[in-house]
Amino acid sequence: MRLIAAGSLMVGGLTLALASPASAAVCTSGVEGDVNGDGRAEVAVSEAGRSYGEGAVHIFYGRTSGLTAGASGTALDDQYIDQGSPGVAGTGADYDNFGSAVAFGDYNDDGCADLAVGADSDGTAGVIYVFYGSKTGLKTSGSARFTNEQVLGVPPITPPDPGFGSILTAADLNDDGKTDLGIAVPYAKVGADGLGTIAVLHGGAGGLDPADKTVLDRATAGVSANAYEVGKSMAVGDFDGNGVNEVAFGLDEGKLQIVEAGADGLVPSQGPLSGEDLGVDDFIPDHDGEGERWVFGDIIAAGDVDADGRDDLATGMPSKNLDLGGTVAVVKGSADGLTSAGVKTWDQSMTGVVGTPGEDDSFGASLAMGKLDAGPTDDLAIGVPYDTINGKLGAGSVIILLGGPTGLTTAGEGGARYHQDSSGVAGTAELQDVFGRAISIANVQSKTQGSLIIGAPREKIGTKNATGQFHQLSIMTGGPKTTGSVALNLDSSGVKGDSRKEAEFGRALSGS
Repeated sequence: MRLIAAGSLMVGGLTLALASPASAAVCTSGVEGDVNGDGRAEVAVSEAGRSYGEGAVHIFYGRTSGLTAGASGTALDDQYIDQGSPGVAGTGADYDNFGSAVAFGDYNDDGCADLAVGADSDGTAGVIYVFYGSKTGLKTSGSARFTNEQVLGVPPITPPDPGFGSILTAADLNDDGKTDLGIAVPYAKVGADGLGTIAVLHGGAGGLDPADKTVLDRATAGVSANAYEVGKSMAVGDFDGNGVNEVAFGLDEGKLQIVEAGADGLVPSQGPLSGEDLGVDDFIPDHDGEGERWVFGDIIAAGDVDADGRDDLATGMPSKNLDLGGTVAVVKGSADGLTSAGVKTWDQSMTGVVGTPGEDDSFGASLAMGKLDAGPTDDLAIGVPYDTINGKLGAGSVIILLGGPTGLTTAGEGGARYHQDSSGVAGTAELQDVFGRAISIANVQSKTQGSLIIGAPREKIGTKNATGQFHQLSIMTGGPKTTGSVALNLDSSGVKGDSRKEAEFGRALSGS
């Protein structure tokens, strides 16, 4: 996937937070997610459950040996940000959910990665905060704060339904070479109804500005006037290989729509596509046999798994085939976009995939694509957060499939399974840790190879339930290795803030 991921002004009675001006080429490493320009990506880790859901975010800085909570070389200390941090606009409150989503991108085009943070219940309808990077790290001064109403141009639906800031992605979405912020809002009010939308804040030298945006309604998105849950998932990739990013987003009844930058902004390029259109069996009858639903597109990720210059799309269907614990389908890109040719489905019953399928394992509940080995292809990490590990229900695991000339494979480290009873992984598998509930891939150790980051937000630390923890596996030529891996939680040395129960540290992670 080709990711490129102050002050105030009164307008119409609204206070708009303005971005700080950019300085050209402050950082030059070219590594996505590199805040301070040292050639190593950072990882933002949500602590959205802190203080009765008010929330917080931690930024851990990359180095050759992995993420750290303490200064080492060019890596900084854990950087803790909440709504009470100096320079952060607004006031935190219970259940704001600051950290509902996090996305690094160079939004002001100075070469340093910036951080977008969702607070999807702030003000009941949601708010997005943006913090700008620099050679000395992420700054809270000059940060921006954008509300649902500022971006979408309409008040939230009544009664309020949170969601603005729950799904974010960073990529060049208007083909101008600058990073934009994509925002999926599946319950947004657009027109007369609250049926969802996709919005894009366009990046540039001045940073993100709600006046420079694209907002799709159902007509401009190319979907039915009766469509709903528009934007329930979102991924960015170049599926037809024409050099221009496309946005894939989910909508009701297992459909996926594709839009692409054109002369008139984002325009439909393919779809809506159903699982059936693409050769994916995603139908699930209700247990009583009276109802039905389709789950294609509920969880998606994009990347080029066969190095053919066209991105492919993985869709997780954790509630499909419950006796197998869920499935993941991979749809190939082609000159015409996503195609039914060569579709492959994966689950834990397949030869080479480590583990035993179990009902309600939720195989595919989270997905991430990126380069996990030294090869030229993207690879796929699959979260199985309710996997049973050594008799512990819901302990959770992550399985990887490596890319190759013919697509994903279990060869080499492919098919490997990681969990908290794996040798070298800190901790012990316990009931309902949900290891793998959040996963990402980020270049924290190398410019060319990503590290696998795994959240276990319900991890019990000491006597405190659901404090949470995250893990970063180390890199080797053949793929992730547990030897030398990093594990951090709120009791770890150098990690800022107070350790407490229900903090759910690791609920959301930046990265692919």
